[in-house]
Amino acid sequence: MSLKEHLKQAREAIDKKRWDAAIRACLAALDDTPGNYEALVFLGLIWSNREDFNKSEGYYITATKSDPKQMHAWSGLNQLYNKFNKYKQNIPILDKLITFAKSNPKRVLVLNINKLKCQLECNLGEEMIQTFNKSFAPELAKKSESLLDINQKLRIYELMINLYENPAQNNLEDSTPEEKKNNLKKMNELYTAVFDIGHGSSPTIGKFVNNYLRRLYNNIQKNVPVKILDEVKKESEFLPSSDLLTRLNEEITNKSDILFTYYPQFELPFQIAILKSE
Repeated sequence: MSLKEHLKQAREAIDKKRWDAAIRACLAALDDTPGNYEALVFLGLIWSNREDFNKSEGYYITATKSDPKQMHAWSGLNQLYNKFNKYKQNIPILDKLITFAKSNPKRVLVLNINKLKCQLECNLGEEMIQTFNKSFAPELAKKSESLLDINQKLRIYELMINLYENPAQNNLEDSTPEEKKNNLKKMNELYTAVFDIGHGSSPTIGKFVNNYLRRLYNNIQKNVPVKILDEVKKESEFLPSSDLLTRLNEEITNKSDILFTYYPQFELPFQIAILKSE
C-alpha cells in the first residue's frame, strides 16, 4: 500500500474516531516514509483526543522539526496547550502562529487574545501591558470599522481588569501610594470602557457589565484600606455631581476600607468616585 493510501486510511479513521485504526495507518505511513509530516501531525491529533499529553506533544514537536515552515503542527501544539492549560509553553507557539497569520489581521487579533490569557495565567503583568498597547489599543480606539466584535472587546477588557485587580500577583509594581493610585486608575478606565460597550446593548452584555461592577465593589471593599476624605472630588478624573457624591458618601458611611465605589445606573452615565488615601 502506498503512502498516499496509508494517509487516506488514517484521515478516514480519524473522521470516524477510530483511533486504533488511525494509529496503525499513521505508523504504516511512517514505516513507508520516515518523518512524514502529515502522519506526525495526525498522530499528535490522535493522542490529544486520547488525552495523552506527552505522546501528542512529542509527535507535534517532531513534526515542527520535520517541516518548521508548515503551520499545522504549530496549530496543533497551540490547541494541545490550550486544552491542558499549558500557558507558559503556549506563548512562544502563539508568537509563531502570529508570524504565520501576519497577512490576516483578524486572525492575529484572535491569537493575541489567546496570548493575553496565557500571560495573565503566568502572572506576566508587564508583558500583558505590552501586548495590550501594541495589539489592541489602536483597534479599541476606533470609533467604527473595528476588526474586533463586542465579545472580543469585552474579553480583552476582562483579562486586563483581572491584571489590575491583582497587580502584585501579576508582578506589577504596587507598593507605593502612587503605584496603587495609577493601577486603580487604570482599572477604573477599563471598567468605564466595559460600561461604554455594554450600555444600550443586549441583555447579555448588560449582565456582564453589571456583574463586573459588583465584582469591582466587592474587591475594593475587601482589599484596599483607605480613609474617605472630603477632597475626593478634586482628586477624581471622573467628576460626579455633588448630589451623586453625597449619595455615595452616605452609602459608605463608617466604612474605612473602600478606595472607590460605584453607582451603576444604566439610564445614566457610569460614575466612579475615586477616594483619596491617607
